[in-house]
Amino acid sequence: IKGHVDLSTLRSGEVAIMQYDSRPLRDYWQTSAEWNKKYCDKHGHVFIYYASKEGCHYLDEKLATPWCKVKAMLDANKDFPHVKFFIYMDSDA
Repeated sequence: IKGHVDLSTLRSGEVAIMQYDSRPLRDYWQTSAEWNKKYCDKHGHVFIYYASKEGCHYLDEKLATPWCKVKAMLDANKDFPHVKFFIYMDSDA
């Protein structure tokens, strides 16, 4: 399959779990982020957490909150060019 990533060939630091949230990082969401960070540390993955209390923008346009997840994924691809495989996990998962 074109563009297919063979996960068995990925090295430490080439896999990332990422989350985005517009809610304050406390209570359950704090715990969720901490668990995912510990999992990543244990298995050699990168943990990425983006947050925004004011929402997010693309160019000059304010995006609806669900689209901020997509924007966060695009930002992660730019911000972490060494990562070859991203796993997006909802913060309430």
